[in-house]
Amino acid sequence: MPRLVSLVTRPASGALRLAGSLAVTVAERVVDRVLTSPEVERLIMETLERPELERLLAEALDSPAVDRLVRRSLESAGLAQAIRSVLESELMRATTEQLLDSEEMRRILERVANSPEVRSAVAAQSVGLADEVAEQVRVRAAAGDDAAERLARRLLRRRP
Repeated sequence: MPRLVSLVTRPASGALRLAGSLAVTVAERVVDRVLTSPEVERLIMETLERPELERLLAEALDSPAVDRLVRRSLESAGLAQAIRSVLESELMRATTEQLLDSEEMRRILERVANSPEVRSAVAAQSVGLADEVAEQVRVRAAAGDDAAERLARRLLRRRP
């Protein structure tokens, strides 16, 4: 008898599973259609444009809770690893190359190079370098003079 019950109930349980699966599939399709409909998109956009939402969002962002959440996020190992992954990524390398090759970067570098502060620093460094070179030339010239004078005295057998 139990075998007979099993033979009768197996098809029924299979049918129930199939019906449940079909119901889930139909529900997913209905939800997809509703969420992607122009009416829902319009409703969401209208809601986002409301001044009340902007005020609530501004208050939330200024709250101590958001401050704590941001601090905890910044201190997390997960965020540090995510940032490392981004910095080491091919996307970052390609973006950096594109930035360095850009006309905007050339304009920035030209502006910085021609700024009064940079020109003044380069001029000061050049004067400092020139002073250093002149001092080295003086020291070496004096040493050369001393050596030449000693040689001349030895040749002429004179004392200093």
